[in-house]
Amino acid sequence: MMPAAKEIKYPVPAGTRKVVCKGESCGREIYWVETDNGWRMPVDADGTPHWATCPDALRFKKGGR
Repeated sequence: MMPAAKEIKYPVPAGTRKVVCKGESCGREIYWVETDNGWRMPVDADGTPHWATCPDALRFKKGGR
């Protein structure tokens, strides 16, 4: 059984630059990390995928605008 999205954590390498989420009601600091598949993904400081915690996640979903 696959863990829920909030249980998946991605390591944030030392020196990864912080940026601010562009979501209108979010504004949290996030980090862009590379997944095992070579994709770049925003994560929170604890390594949780940011789309799992961002109140504006649907705004950024491809094809879901």
